[in-house]
Amino acid sequence: MKISSTELIDLIATLNVAEKRQFVGAYNKEKNENTPEYILLFSSYIKYPNYTDDQIRKLSRIKNFARVKHYLQKQLLNFISEQENLSSEKEVMNMIVVGRALADRSLLEQAIKLLNKARRFAFKRQLYKYVLILDDLLHELESRVGSQNHFDYFISEKKTNDFYGLINSIKQEQEANEFLLKRRLFSMKNHALMRSEDSAKELDRIFRQYVHTNENEIISFDAKGKYYIVAAYYYQQHNKLGKAIAYFEKCAQLFDEENPNPSENYNSYVVVLHNLMFTYSRLGDFGKVREVLDGLLAIKPRTKLHKKGIMQSYITYESMYCKFYPQFGLRKQKLRESETYILNNEKDMQQQLYLSSVFHLSVNYFIDSNFKKALEIINLLDKLESQPYLKDYISVAKIYRLIIYFEMGKTDLLAFSIRNTYRFILKNMLMYKFEKEVIGALRKIINTANRVEQNRIWQETYSKLRKLQTDTNLYQVFALFNFSNWIHCKLKKLEYSKLMLG
Repeated sequence: MKISSTELIDLIATLNVAEKRQFVGAYNKEKNENTPEYILLFSSYIKYPNYTDDQIRKLSRIKNFARVKHYLQKQLLNFISEQENLSSEKEVMNMIVVGRALADRSLLEQAIKLLNKARRFAFKRQLYKYVLILDDLLHELESRVGSQNHFDYFISEKKTNDFYGLINSIKQEQEANEFLLKRRLFSMKNHALMRSEDSAKELDRIFRQYVHTNENEIISFDAKGKYYIVAAYYYQQHNKLGKAIAYFEKCAQLFDEENPNPSENYNSYVVVLHNLMFTYSRLGDFGKVREVLDGLLAIKPRTKLHKKGIMQSYITYESMYCKFYPQFGLRKQKLRESETYILNNEKDMQQQLYLSSVFHLSVNYFIDSNFKKALEIINLLDKLESQPYLKDYISVAKIYRLIIYFEMGKTDLLAFSIRNTYRFILKNMLMYKFEKEVIGALRKIINTANRVEQNRIWQETYSKLRKLQTDTNLYQVFALFNFSNWIHCKLKKLEYSKLMLG
């Protein structure tokens, strides 16, 4: 079987940093043995994401490359399956296995009792596919002991309605999973900052029909929660923020009131709150952001994994809150906490959250005119440069770093960095209008000593950036660093604490 390299790379991209380490650890336990070839191949794909198969083959020196690639995909699918196989499902599956074993030993009454218990448990947890499996198995066993009541129930109208209800719920869950997966793949394949009209059109094409589903007909918790997330994401990217917030709030309320298994859906709940804060911030409603932040800290985590999920989301949005509210009384304390957490947990943090929190933290120091510290923090992102789906963010970070050099008066270093940044952007095909305007302005400014001419350049660039800022596809760029307001500060000689406001 021939495996598509794109398919394999997409599969690897779905793993976070911790999962990549777990995959290597889980399948490479024997330290005395040589590292398996598929692990070497896995490491090569991670380290060199832009290399072709021929380049990877030469680099890894794997002889039977196609076979090893196929085996790697198989192991990855097994690993992902294990990660998704939650404890409730395992519990039901174990009861089914034991029930079958009891039946094989002719202990039918005990088997039926256990399987009925498994069915009640599965129904309570809304594991509808297992309810159907258990119904069929119970029908088989009860027919073996001659239970006429079971026959009557199985063919009754109530049973028929239950059956079609379960089938419909399973269908809805499968559809919800399919579109949630499409949303994730869409985010990875398109530039992370969504700065493209074509990307927005693709999003509309993929999700429009599903989003207009009648949500009142969705029954199960799983299908309903995932529908809310996809719908909120859809409206968020179409700049219908009121609708996006409404769906995220519905999803949060669903977790609060109807979650059939809180311990297993815990991280999904944190993700919903994280996205809710992001959408509040787009509306400038930082009072609501503060409410969710305080609520996150009030949650008592059940496991270390839960605590990690809470803290990563908390640190990201706490540093952003401090950036937009430099007058916040606890700002210095919160920034120290954020920096300590980032430096101590950088290897365990989800890369997108790590990038955002580092960027927000650096801008906080920039606002305080501590440019040396701002540069030190933003330089932490250099290690992420090889990640293909983060190129958009790295591009913005590089432009922002040019501005730090300018503020520090490092003219020679700035001229050199402008050339390097320009090459990086062209190589990765990321030359958007805002990059062109900022780089062009800095290049002109450092090559003229005439104050009047410099002010003209600043004014011209400011006007162009203000127009670009109205483009909803550029929202996240200016949310990371408000380039137009920075130039406005230069023109009006305003304090940097005004940088992200207005």
